[in-house]
Amino acid sequence: MGCFLSKSNAQADRLNDIKDNTAPLPQQSLVTDPAEYRPYSDKNGSRDAPATSENAPRYAPAASEIAQSYGFKRYEYKKLAIATNYFSNKCSIGEGGFGIVYKAFLDDDDVAIKKLKIIKLENKLEEIEYLSVVRHPNIVKMIGYCSEGDDRLLVLEFVPNKSLRHHLHDEDKFLEWPKRIKIAINSARGLLYLHEECKPKIIHRDIKADNILLNDNFEPKIADFSLANFLPDTGNINHISSILRGTNIYADPEYGDKQRVSEKSDVYSFGVVLLELITGRELSDEQGNTIVNWARSQIGQALDNDDYTDLVDSKLEDMYNKKEMIRMIYCAAASVYKPSYSRPTMKQIIGVLEGTISHEKIIDRKDIETIQGRPTTSLESLLGIERAQIFSPRMFSFEELAIATQFFSNNCMLRDDNYARVYRGELDGMAVAINKLYLWEGEQMEVEQMVNPINHNYQYLNKLIGYCDEEYDKFIVYEFVPNKSLRFHLHGHKKTIDWSRRKKIAIGCAKGLAYLHEFCTPMVIHGNITSHNILLDNNFEPKVSFKRDKT
Repeated sequence: MGCFLSKSNAQADRLNDIKDNTAPLPQQSLVTDPAEYRPYSDKNGSRDAPATSENAPRYAPAASEIAQSYGFKRYEYKKLAIATNYFSNKCSIGEGGFGIVYKAFLDDDDVAIKKLKIIKLENKLEEIEYLSVVRHPNIVKMIGYCSEGDDRLLVLEFVPNKSLRHHLHDEDKFLEWPKRIKIAINSARGLLYLHEECKPKIIHRDIKADNILLNDNFEPKIADFSLANFLPDTGNINHISSILRGTNIYADPEYGDKQRVSEKSDVYSFGVVLLELITGRELSDEQGNTIVNWARSQIGQALDNDDYTDLVDSKLEDMYNKKEMIRMIYCAAASVYKPSYSRPTMKQIIGVLEGTISHEKIIDRKDIETIQGRPTTSLESLLGIERAQIFSPRMFSFEELAIATQFFSNNCMLRDDNYARVYRGELDGMAVAINKLYLWEGEQMEVEQMVNPINHNYQYLNKLIGYCDEEYDKFIVYEFVPNKSLRFHLHGHKKTIDWSRRKKIAIGCAKGLAYLHEFCTPMVIHGNITSHNILLDNNFEPKVSFKRDKT
């Protein structure tokens, strides 16, 4: 049926005749469902009857009225269903957080039809309302809409050359540098339009390479606003719910599930896109290392040595403009690594990319060194390791552990807490701490699953020796650390720890946590760092210990 045909974008071209002036949205009220507020009617059904100040309801035009006022066509649901082979997966060309997009042939033209999911959000404008007034050459245009019952669909211009992600990461594709810089600048112009020229301004909230579409001339079109948040003219921040959170690695880490956002969250996401354009790398590698973490040290080294071989996409070889590349690198670093309050605006980014603003206006070399630490010092050398040191813990029998502790004699007991009863024992001539775990009512515990994330041999971690996992008896065996805990020496001992030892303990603990966060795959989050869980050997070298609290 219709979704397999292709002709020129006549309908989209006709829309270009519409003036590019930004038209403000109606300011009467922000309503999700226009049916909740209707024009006043008297008991005889007259729509022109006057309303008093006491009984006059608020009036907000339906999305359809707004769309029609800007010349957008209203489609019947059945017609759009037929055009997409009844929303067949064969016609699907993408799916976002708020709807599925289908390619169709409609009114003698290729179009994209977006079928919106039903999402109830208070004080949010319908997507139809704001797409009606957004007009910019670097933003996907709206052609028409359907609004029947719970069915909301948008008819959008079809952008034929797929997404930026496709051209960057498909092995058979090569995106030349002139196209990359063009895409970066014009995508930035689209975002600038949303942030500063729309009334009220728009935060996209999901900028990523998938949502930057390309036409046959590699002109970028920003897509998928899907319930983006409008900011009032009186402020530049607003609360939005977790349902609007950005996509994974593109999401600004300063914001949690309940986010207080501004344009700077889009700037962060755009910075990640710039890193993709520079490096050609996927968002994360097989080890889970993200492009943001990887590029942190590479950028410093490249700028220090004036050698971009390891940073720049190998597909480009030397076929790029070096000055433009450096400007893009500075824009990416300022967008991603600086705190939100000091990130550049999209206007500044455009100026730097085009060369009309010095990159030192948004970030200087001292900023980059501060962001990265000493760029030439690797984390491996700082922590004193060459690679993650993983070993296989030994499985003990209940009988072996019973014998090692003189059958769990109180004479061997080190402590008893809500996590375990801990005994000192000896196994193969080595002193060990044998943790006899408490089983809480109704608990199903697989000890092997507990020890797998912590089977690393690093000097600042309490070394795991092995475990016992029998039906009613569960044990974890660690190396014995003889000098008790930091808590004991700080709060339960008459002698004071001198400053040099305190500093040594702090640095060692930090290295232990850095090892867990940076070298364990998957990353290990300790979740219970306390002075009680920092053990000390006879030289006051710290060992980060793992204890499971009852929660």
